[in-house]
Amino acid sequence: MGYEPLDRQTTADFLVSVTNPDGREIRDGVEGRVPQTSEEMTAAFLASPLGQANCDAMGDYHSHYVGNPEGKDAYGGPAATVS
Repeated sequence: MGYEPLDRQTTADFLVSVTNPDGREIRDGVEGRVPQTSEEMTAAFLASPLGQANCDAMGDYHSHYVGNPEGKDAYGGPAATVS
């Protein structure tokens, strides 16, 4: 997306930093093309191959398991009950 991790920054800290406008380091050469708002980040993710794969996987899961007793059995266990 165009963000650069800071020196010695852990992956977890990097992921948190890109959600904070004051904590982002933008990679040289991509200024002006990097998502700045949560809406822009969402749109960029959904338009990406990874975002499409995620949506496809969620759709497959939903069609196989949600509201499908046979899918529940294939999932490997009884449905959870709420009391």
